[in-house]
Amino acid sequence: MDDNYSERLFWEIFHNKYLVHLIFKQIHCVEWIEYDDPQKIHPENRKKFKDIHSLDWMIKKNLYQLIKCKLESNDYIKISKSSITTFFSALMKSKLELVTSTTTTTTINKNNNNSILREILILFLKNKRVEFEIVDLINVATQCNCIDALEILGNEPYSLKINPSTLEYAITTCNPQTVQILLKLINNNKGKNNNMNSLKIQTIKKNSINLALKSENNQQREKQLIFLFSVFDFKNNNDKDNNNLKNEEQPLKRFKSIHNNSDHNSDNNKNNNNNNNNNNNNNNNNNNNNNNNNNNNNNNNNNNNNNNNNNNNNNNNNNNNNNNNNNNYNKEIIEIEKTIIEYSMFLLFKDMELKNKLIDLNIISKNSVKLLDLSINSSIEDYLLALKITNDNDKIVFNNNDDKNNDKSIKKIQKLLIKTIIKSLPSESLNPNKPDQTYKQVIDFYLAYTLKYKKTIKELHNYNNNIKNNNYNNKDDDNNNNNNNNNNNNNNREFIHFFRILELKENGILKSNLPTELENLKWNPILFEILKNGHDDIIIVSEKSILDWILENNNNWIVQSFLIEKDNILSFRFESVELLSYFLNLCESKLNIGTEKFERIKKITYNYLWSNSVFNFNIDNLKSLNSLGIMFKDDGEQLISRKSATITAPTTTTATTVTTATTTTAPEIKVLIEYFNEIGFKNFSKSSFKLFQNEIINQIHYPSEMYSSIKLKIENIEVSIIKEILIESTLSVDLPILELIINSSIFDKKDGNESITNEDSKKLISFNHSECDRFCDSPRWIFSKNKVIYHCQKSSPMELHSIIIKLIERLKSTTIESYKSLVLIIKFLFEKLIQSKKVTKQQIIEINSLFHSNSVPIKHSLYHSFYYLQIRDSKFTKFILSIPTIADPLSRNKEKYYNCSKEYDHNKNIYDIIDYLEADIFTFDFIFGKNGGSGDYINSFDSIIKMLVSQLFYNFLNTIPYPYYLNEFHQFMNSTLNYFLLIKRTDLFFDQFEIIQSYLDNLHKKKQTHTAAFPLKTYLYQVPANALLPTSKFRDESIRKLPLMPPTESPLTKTQQQQQQQQDDDNDLFIKPPVLINSFDFSPNVISLCCKIMNPNEIQRLIEFNFYQSAFHSSIFDESIFINNFEISKFILENYQITISSLNTITSAPELLNSCDSYLESKFFLENYFQRVKEPFKFQSMAFNQSKELFKVRFLELLQSYFLKIENQDSYEKLIDPSVPFDIKELILKEIYYDLFHQFEMDVVDNPVEPHELISIEKSNVQHRVLPKLFNQSEYQNLFKTIFQEDTEQQDEKELKIKYINREDNIFISAFVLGIVHLCNLIISYYPNQFKITKSSITNAIKNNNIHILKYFYNNNSNKINNIKNDPILLNHLKNSLSNNQFYKYDMDWID
Repeated sequence: MDDNYSERLFWEIFHNKYLVHLIFKQIHCVEWIEYDDPQKIHPENRKKFKDIHSLDWMIKKNLYQLIKCKLESNDYIKISKSSITTFFSALMKSKLELVTSTTTTTTINKNNNNSILREILILFLKNKRVEFEIVDLINVATQCNCIDALEILGNEPYSLKINPSTLEYAITTCNPQTVQILLKLINNNKGKNNNMNSLKIQTIKKNSINLALKSENNQQREKQLIFLFSVFDFKNNNDKDNNNLKNEEQPLKRFKSIHNNSDHNSDNNKNNNNNNNNNNNNNNNNNNNNNNNNNNNNNNNNNNNNNNNNNNNNNNNNNNNNNNNNNNYNKEIIEIEKTIIEYSMFLLFKDMELKNKLIDLNIISKNSVKLLDLSINSSIEDYLLALKITNDNDKIVFNNNDDKNNDKSIKKIQKLLIKTIIKSLPSESLNPNKPDQTYKQVIDFYLAYTLKYKKTIKELHNYNNNIKNNNYNNKDDDNNNNNNNNNNNNNNREFIHFFRILELKENGILKSNLPTELENLKWNPILFEILKNGHDDIIIVSEKSILDWILENNNNWIVQSFLIEKDNILSFRFESVELLSYFLNLCESKLNIGTEKFERIKKITYNYLWSNSVFNFNIDNLKSLNSLGIMFKDDGEQLISRKSATITAPTTTTATTVTTATTTTAPEIKVLIEYFNEIGFKNFSKSSFKLFQNEIINQIHYPSEMYSSIKLKIENIEVSIIKEILIESTLSVDLPILELIINSSIFDKKDGNESITNEDSKKLISFNHSECDRFCDSPRWIFSKNKVIYHCQKSSPMELHSIIIKLIERLKSTTIESYKSLVLIIKFLFEKLIQSKKVTKQQIIEINSLFHSNSVPIKHSLYHSFYYLQIRDSKFTKFILSIPTIADPLSRNKEKYYNCSKEYDHNKNIYDIIDYLEADIFTFDFIFGKNGGSGDYINSFDSIIKMLVSQLFYNFLNTIPYPYYLNEFHQFMNSTLNYFLLIKRTDLFFDQFEIIQSYLDNLHKKKQTHTAAFPLKTYLYQVPANALLPTSKFRDESIRKLPLMPPTESPLTKTQQQQQQQQDDDNDLFIKPPVLINSFDFSPNVISLCCKIMNPNEIQRLIEFNFYQSAFHSSIFDESIFINNFEISKFILENYQITISSLNTITSAPELLNSCDSYLESKFFLENYFQRVKEPFKFQSMAFNQSKELFKVRFLELLQSYFLKIENQDSYEKLIDPSVPFDIKELILKEIYYDLFHQFEMDVVDNPVEPHELISIEKSNVQHRVLPKLFNQSEYQNLFKTIFQEDTEQQDEKELKIKYINREDNIFISAFVLGIVHLCNLIISYYPNQFKITKSSITNAIKNNNIHILKYFYNNNSNKINNIKNDPILLNHLKNSLSNNQFYKYDMDWID
């Protein structure tokens, strides 16, 4: 085919209007993206360029280029206050993503987004500033932490002013970067601020610490305080103590060195130390630790407190520190307002420098101080800080030295802290029988200290008890004495520490006594480990000497008490089989341990050693353990996982902490598996195999070739264990272990010559009934009560697809006995596959083909049908989930998901999908079956959706008797119509009309009365058929024959209707009985969607279906205006009689400001139909007259309903009594008229009435015969006419216009108080000098935070409306209103 022919063909199609229309219709209707989530399918997914106006919508869809294009071409954009927040949030997010991007491609994309959003902001300020600056842009950008926006808005050429409230908000809520740029902008624009503004900002700075403390997030609070201290030099003039310190120059207690504190000024100094300190108005305390060399420290300080810690080894160091006012010469000095920080909040801060600065300001509340809110692992800064804040007499200032985390230094500070606090407690607090909270805290901390260092503090144990042991060395317990001659003293010293710690731990007592029975007992570190031992801790024994010590002293009360009786020996674990065997022999032969305890010790020690050997791939240990023939299982004692991180490991000399962490490699795993295969996984239990799986097998990335190459020989494991693991791994979709077991030799067929022995048959994998039931009873969830589809996310579709293929292939080589069990696993995994979110049609079709070719039976269920439909097209499941009562079984049974494995217990009237979505119909072949030749699906989308509607909708209705199904029909039909519109299938939408009409026809033939939602009883009033304009093309019957009027209904009987008809022929009645038409009541959602996606011809078809429904065309028109589909609006105006009683939505419903676009509404009327809206003062009267006409149509019906109430029977009796004068009857009817009309206007006239409030049926039948005859009399008809005419408003147009202009809800003021500048300009351009700005409108604009419109019209020089600047009364009111506003009083520079 040559190019000329192709081009000729293109132009032939292009010039064919029908084909072009068809092509574009297809483009607009077809959903080009397949959504796996049904909730994402809706008409808003795609819009025409010309129909997109919402800034908020474009930002949320990331259509930044479109926004830029519209701004450059000056197209209309709807900008709301919320959309500006959305825009600044997007700009902030783009900056954040740019900073955090890692890959080059991502960085480029994020940079493009950030760049274009910055361009968009500048374009808004250049081209649409009036429409864009409808909020305080600086304030909104601050709330969004949008630094880019603040930089553009706050600098030239815009230099927008910063309201003090914005800075206040930022300090409390925003990040420090935002506060930083605000302060910078305030400083740059300092000359532009008025005095009030400047004073307020200064007040905020003084109160900035308090503002930062109000933040709800502690991390944010701390960051903000750190920043504030970096830019401000805070002074606390409220702190009298600080002032006294400055004036009297009182000495401060200082920590100058970690090695030298208040107790130790020097540690083992071997040489001369020389400290020279020169101070000017300063207090310094320098402590120096020098080893082997001379050190010289020179410190020069001016007006500052410095801590200098110098540690010198083998070198001479010279440190010169010159500080001037803490290097704060460039900071602004701020005298803070009264500020108090609760100690509980203070403790949450982590930054040490910040903590010290807050303490120095003396603003920490000490009323609720928890003196020891510390742990033994806290940092040295925390300890020093605790000393500093708890010392009431002196302040402790310290430096952070390089050796601040030195263990020795930390220990000294901890010791000092403990001693300081305990010594400060009153004596009554030390009573262990009635300890206070502080004492308990100190004791707990001290106990942690002793357990860590295995030492106690001698002085603390001399309060209540004297040391009685003569051999006790009176030197400080912390001093180490390595002299061999003092071994006995050292031995006793360790026991003294031990018993002190024991008393602390068990009784919380500071006790010093040493038992006298210890003279011949040698100390062993295992005793300390026992003290440290917690409930779940274990003790690793790595040396035989510990066991020898136990053996040597097994009769001593300490060994018996602390190891045997207290079960501490159960905490022992061993590094080798040799040590373990030695220990068990000791327990069995020497120690007095019962049989039950001994067996427990054996089990837990063997288990641990086995687990540890597996983790460390110690084959030798495993071989030794295997030779013992022990089954490794938990039985209440869990096998140890390597993830239980910390264990203690004592030796004869030291005790350290070991954290196990190993890196598993594939070769090591192979070696381990080869060993276990060699022994046939002998002695494995379920728990040990599970541990092997979790800790070893799962370390290999899945899927991997290694899984295919590994063949486990697990014949020696009990079959019940293998089946249990197999079932659990299948149900939990644990594919790695499942594949390993399936590939194992246990599933292999025997060779042809081999016969299966009885022993072999016991090892075959074949699920029994109860095991099969576990698969059947497994939850099969399909959707939630929120109508969200449930998806399996435990494994990817690709992994599931792959293993199913492997399992099908495995069927060929497995035993007959295992075949059914393997098929059960395959079918279960197939269910998980179709439940996966990203599964493809090709994957499902391939597996189904393999099922057929390998004779794998599969029984389809509701579960299968549901997910088949989802995979074929998510529009199918969208229909299912659109059924109004689809989730009713879940609500009644209080469940979250619909479970196909469960039979729900409910009455037959409850909709249950399992009753209607028949799996025998919606089979795999029905949904996925294809023609062999073309490859197209056998059943099209339309065929399947029609079947779904038939099964799920109409079959359900057939189960409900008349008239109860009518409400269901109305609800389900509207849901179905709504669904077809959501998927943009108007053809299927209109197909339902025939069904609706058949129901309407059948109902008209029935004689029963009912009060159901269907059909709608509509009055023959302002119907589309009567509103069709003479000029409408639809009056030409050659185009389309219009629908005939359907059969009518009347509240009167047939005889009364005949009589009424005769009277109508003879008399021109003013009030006639209402005529009712049966019609279908389309829901508001359906009407709205129709207006969104239908073209005018389709709208006409919709109207013709309800051609005789009251004001149906008007409801279509109103909705088309609301959603701004003016093509539909124009169509209706050109073909139907429509009363325009409003220029836009917000005039009558300002609460819908963000839901509609009143500017476009007004623009449409003003530009196209100005003659019909040129007199807006008539809008209200037109609306009133419309309402009055409908009331007139319904008057007789409402009057009859009125007399059915018992409370109104007195009036009824007077009306029908001939003796009552007619003027009395006239007064009664007038009163009833006004009462009914008021109810009609309030829309309460049709409110239901309780049965006990009504007269009997017999009386009501009498009334229905009497009242029509009465009201049809000429005197009553004339009376009705008089009443209606008297109530008709007759006002002079000039008076009406003046009254309208002064109303607060006229079209201009409505837009003005809502701040819509462009709408106000549009209105005054078409209605020049017809409206005016009023005092109340100014007040309401400020109340609505729309100061921008006041600024605009203040500077507006247009002669189309009054000018605020030139009106002294308005100007004075404006100034007073702003001055009294807490925010706007700082923003009045724009007023002259």
